[in-house]
Amino acid sequence: MKFHARQATNKTHRSGPHILAKIEANQMNCSIYDSAEEVVNSQPFYVHIYKGPLSSVTTVHYENKNPDKLWLIENRKEAIDIFCLTSLRSLTLSNSNIQFTPDIQYLKNLNELIIRNDNGRIGEYFPVEFDQLPLSHMNLSNLLSLKALPDGFGRKLEILMLSKIPNLEYLPENLFSLKSLFIEQCPKLTYLPSTIVAASNLRELTITRSGLLNIELNNFQEFSYVTFSSNPNLTLVSLINMNIHGNVDLSKNDQLSVVIIRNFTRLSLNINSLPSLQVLMLEDISSLLSLDLSKNPSLTDMTFNNIKDLLSLDMSQCQLFEFPMEILKFGSSLQQLDLSGNKLSSLPDIFSSMLSGLKRLYLSGNRLNNLAITTPLFHLEELKLNNNTLRSLSGIHKHTALRYLILDHNYIEEIPLEMIKLQELVTLSISNNRLRTIPYRITNLRKLTSINIKLNPYMSRDESLTIKAEFMLIRPSIRFDSDY
Repeated sequence: MKFHARQATNKTHRSGPHILAKIEANQMNCSIYDSAEEVVNSQPFYVHIYKGPLSSVTTVHYENKNPDKLWLIENRKEAIDIFCLTSLRSLTLSNSNIQFTPDIQYLKNLNELIIRNDNGRIGEYFPVEFDQLPLSHMNLSNLLSLKALPDGFGRKLEILMLSKIPNLEYLPENLFSLKSLFIEQCPKLTYLPSTIVAASNLRELTITRSGLLNIELNNFQEFSYVTFSSNPNLTLVSLINMNIHGNVDLSKNDQLSVVIIRNFTRLSLNINSLPSLQVLMLEDISSLLSLDLSKNPSLTDMTFNNIKDLLSLDMSQCQLFEFPMEILKFGSSLQQLDLSGNKLSSLPDIFSSMLSGLKRLYLSGNRLNNLAITTPLFHLEELKLNNNTLRSLSGIHKHTALRYLILDHNYIEEIPLEMIKLQELVTLSISNNRLRTIPYRITNLRKLTSINIKLNPYMSRDESLTIKAEFMLIRPSIRFDSDY
């Protein structure tokens, strides 16, 4: 096989708004080689022949005597005339030296390019001929100088991964075929190209630690997952008319203040740990299975309209002084509600009637001085009221489906006799209270397997020992935790 020499060119390269650069071409003379194999063997370093699982060494893979995959790994000496290997379909460069010139356009079969640490050889821009490569998969990481990709690049690109490129400012406008976009640690990238909304095949989207200010996407119907996390300058996320089979993660964006999500057919949301979030609007979501809004201390403006099938809501540690009435719109489909770690002193009178399907309710770490649930929740199985200021358990017997009742660290003085009606109860924990005794009839809670009465200072040693002896005599298998 003979290769033809090409002439040197001097082309003007434009990448990104108002950016101009000139890149000189080498006089690459491929005619001096009799075959592609000779190009491989002429490298100033040893090239292994692929024979099995890839190891971390420079390796070439042959298909019908033509190299179709090349891995250049940890080579200090500069590769020679690699662009003469026109049969290459995959090229991986990891901490290796190679001069990127317009001759790269001759890799007309290259559909995968992976570059990890270019040792500064690429510079601020790829040659403009880079946009002639038929790439479908590109992974770039640790390119310290790169500012932009060529404007015409990316028409056939399906997978684009960009990691640790500190000076990257722009993405090309031709990413219409993308299926997966991953951006990590690109702090100067402040916006996505407007044409990204035309990438109708986009399925996976991850953007973390970027410089993006706003993210506004709509009309994507088959997403697997969406992750926008740890973006320090992000203030607005708007997602409209989408179908996501997996999770939407918007966590750890410290400046994110507004989230708008509308017209979704399926959704699972993680919007926690956002110290600046003030406005949340969720509307017209056919199936929202879980919603995590925990650790959002500034969240004051919430709108929930036409939300169906929500099973779990977490609003713990949100600095809530009042119960958010918007929660009641979730109705009887809501099975788990976590409001722990807030400053609530009461619940609305219609709480039980509106959220009648609750099975698990977590209210620990609030300021409740009574049970706060005025009417029974007939499906409630787990109730956590620890670390409040409860003095009475009046009405607890109405929640007849209770299996787990956690009441530690309160001011409860007595267990009401009516608690015997909780015949499904498995665990009762009432440590760190003001109990003096426990009614004997509690031994008739026949499904009870664990009881904890530790650290009740008003209970005498003799009383504690007597209660424990009575339980162990009748129910020897029960776990009974006390101070004695």
